[in-house]
Amino acid sequence: MSAQELTEPIGVRAAKEFLKNALLIDDKPFFTPKKITPKVAEKSSDGFGERKTVESEGVSPEAQTSAEETAAGRTEVDAQILTEAFLKQGMVCGIYKPPQPADQNELTEFLQVCENVDVVIVDWHLNQNHSTEQAKKLIENILLQDLRSPRLRLICVYTSQQGLEDLTQELLLHLKKNAKLRFCEVSPDNPCSIGDGDLLKIVFANKGRIDPIKSSDFSFQESDLPEWLVSEFAKLSRGLLRTACLGAVAAVRTGIPNLLSHFPPTVDGAYMGHRLMIPEADDSNSFLEGLICDELRNIISDSKAIKSFAGCEASSEWLKEQSQGEQFDTKCGLKIPVKWLEEIHAYVAENPDTYRKAIIALLEKWLSEQNEGETIDAGAVFDDIPLLFFTDKDSFMKSMLQFGELQSTAKAYKNKMFIDTEVAPFLMQGSVLAPHNNDALPFGLKAKYRLLCVQPPCDCVRMKAGVSRRFPFLILSPDKARPTFIVDGKGYSADFKPSNQVILTFKGTEGNSVVRAKREADEWIFESSDITCKLVATLKPMHAQKATSALASRSTNIGFDEFEWLRIRSQTGR
Repeated sequence: MSAQELTEPIGVRAAKEFLKNALLIDDKPFFTPKKITPKVAEKSSDGFGERKTVESEGVSPEAQTSAEETAAGRTEVDAQILTEAFLKQGMVCGIYKPPQPADQNELTEFLQVCENVDVVIVDWHLNQNHSTEQAKKLIENILLQDLRSPRLRLICVYTSQQGLEDLTQELLLHLKKNAKLRFCEVSPDNPCSIGDGDLLKIVFANKGRIDPIKSSDFSFQESDLPEWLVSEFAKLSRGLLRTACLGAVAAVRTGIPNLLSHFPPTVDGAYMGHRLMIPEADDSNSFLEGLICDELRNIISDSKAIKSFAGCEASSEWLKEQSQGEQFDTKCGLKIPVKWLEEIHAYVAENPDTYRKAIIALLEKWLSEQNEGETIDAGAVFDDIPLLFFTDKDSFMKSMLQFGELQSTAKAYKNKMFIDTEVAPFLMQGSVLAPHNNDALPFGLKAKYRLLCVQPPCDCVRMKAGVSRRFPFLILSPDKARPTFIVDGKGYSADFKPSNQVILTFKGTEGNSVVRAKREADEWIFESSDITCKLVATLKPMHAQKATSALASRSTNIGFDEFEWLRIRSQTGR
């Protein structure tokens, strides 16, 4: 790692590893002219002794004029300097000159290219009459396309026109005319930026000028613009875990040759043999999907991307940013310096005590010194460490529930981001359903309950169309205090008893060997003979299996013929 990389923020380093390309949209780009040598008189070859002049190789007079314009009036972009500056950031920059006048049909290929572009740079005036309509329409089309295929998107409007705050409002007004883009807002930390607070950021910047701009406008020469855009992308992908995700994706992209090397053509026959030997050929799809995911996990692990972008160094940087040089306050009014958290973070116990006991002992010592020997419940302070990073209990609980959902949920269907393109899901072990539009619910169910499918995986497939099969479901009830699962951002608990089940009957879907969901508006619906349910989440396989195993284990409990004193003692150790 270079000295420069060591001094760069973690987010910028991750952005550099992730970003690979950019696209400049400009109607008058030019390339820096080569050095012009004086005109040389050369004897004519026509035999008449007249002379003609020969110019050295260069660029068009228009481009030379553009290069020599004063900063106050320059409108063209030096594409050569810009592309070379992007190369220094490890990115390739393409150039697109839009048609004059704009033709929507001719822009189709351009929009397809934009699906794979990380950074788009748009000139504000894209035609001869200096109208801004074409630029605004291009940006609108890019955003509409991103609604169909979401991605991280950074767009830079690069212009010679001053008053960037006014231009920002002009573009925002244009975008909000489209009902689908009314989520766009001016960024609270930059009046010259538009975003959605999550995946989109549009920034405005002035083309480089020799004379300083006496305003709040951002101004960059072509040689400096790429570096600034990388830093803006890092802000777009802000956050410790999002940065780690960027690093992991970059590692996968780099590790594709390694991935392909594990699936050479020599194993195609083995896969096809497997596919032909099983009753349902499409079951091999999930089998292959698992093999590929395992290799992708190995690539991320071997790259050490998580350690680099969410490990000790990155976490310490995050802690310092969160504290902003101040101490953290505990809920009992104690002050916790960042230094303490960094020492806890890097602590390795050198004694046989458990980690928790060792850290509590350290906290007890530090707190006693800080509070002049006063006795402090260090254990309570340790247990409340997560509260240090939140201003109120509501934001704390929201964060904990989100992280808990990540732990156990493979996919949440409350987010309709990908619902237009995904294949209809099927009922499987780990599917979590919610009663949907049922006036009178059977089996004593309530609308607030959730149903967890605990059908063995082998019984979820190889069904016959129209033929019924019974599926067991574990009832999950809302529980904020001690949740077993986090679904829809809410906590639910499960009583792992056979009596806490319901059996629902479903028919195999026509043309499939499983029970497929049906699309209704923005929901995936399963219809049984007893109840209509919507799919809200799917648990990760290990968590679904854990729930099923816990339920099965209760079937072997001795119960009423067990000596109660021994049963309690075996559980509590008392």
